[in-house]
Amino acid sequence: MANETFTGRFSAADILYEDNHLIAVNKRAGQLVQSDTAGEPGLEDTIKAFIKKRDGKPGEVFLGVAHRIDRPVSGAVLFAKTSKALARLNEMLRERSITKHYWAITENIPQEPEGTLRHWMTRDGKTNRAHAYSSPRGDAKEALLRYRLLGGSKNYRLLEIELITGRHHQIRCQLAKAGCPIKGDLKYGAPRSNPGGGISLHSRSLSFIHPVRKEPLTITAPVPREDSLWTFFEKAQGGAEEPGAPEEPENRRSGDFPTAACYTAPAARPSLDKECNRADGTVRSDRVRCARIRRRTTSSKDDTTNRCNHEQYFHHPLVPAGRNGRNLLRTAGAQGRQPRPPHDGRDVPFRP
Repeated sequence: MANETFTGRFSAADILYEDNHLIAVNKRAGQLVQSDTAGEPGLEDTIKAFIKKRDGKPGEVFLGVAHRIDRPVSGAVLFAKTSKALARLNEMLRERSITKHYWAITENIPQEPEGTLRHWMTRDGKTNRAHAYSSPRGDAKEALLRYRLLGGSKNYRLLEIELITGRHHQIRCQLAKAGCPIKGDLKYGAPRSNPGGGISLHSRSLSFIHPVRKEPLTITAPVPREDSLWTFFEKAQGGAEEPGAPEEPENRRSGDFPTAACYTAPAARPSLDKECNRADGTVRSDRVRCARIRRRTTSSKDDTTNRCNHEQYFHHPLVPAGRNGRNLLRTAGAQGRQPRPPHDGRDVPFRP
């Protein structure tokens, strides 16, 4: 019974958390949270049918939608099983006391490794699109999110987003406005679609105080297992690994763009800070052909006390790896200048 699949491709394995008051599930990309005007059943109706059959309830099942995500988005969705829990969750959402974290895969690198995006957004009901502006205008509503660069592969970057406000298509629209459209999101500027029509945006976790028990609760949703790029990034961030999951995407080659493990956030990889901190803020992992970069605050060519002894050259993650990258860096060092790869102008000091 536990593994039986019901309509809408939902099964007990999709349940992330459940008690007498709440149920959180891991939505697949392409599923509706609520049924639409065309009559297509949503996840809400599917879960009701699941609970009714599983628990043998003779009457109607109460289920309130407390948290919604777009159809092409995957990840954690929260429902209330009682009216009291639903009312309290809605109040918490209004007060912004529920912390919502998302993971997004983009092709482009943000200008800063972490920061806050603030725009004013409007919604076009005819095209079902949102528009973001850099300054207030008309009836546009303020939209805020925080982001942090977590990792990178040859062609893609992994961002963690904390959603502060909850506007229509907010993450998708704001990242596109910042020059980083989400992988597969054709509506907001991605160059190509994903197989299956979803986009690479995942509702990763929800953190809040339980509305009835008054205890801290964090619900985390695993990434889609059918997507090798998602599983690669999750493994690099220290997430759960399923048997047979690929170590990295199939199109990876030795010497390609730096792997996600080298871009891991400081909290996840403290050993890098201990072994490879430099006075200028750059960080290098032992014998890995890439580096996690911090914003350079100071620069001193004579200061070698904190230099990393593991490397023969410093590899900028925007410089091609392999022979071409090494030649570029060594040539620049021999000429007494910094390498200037084709990127947004942020240089890193050369370390021969």
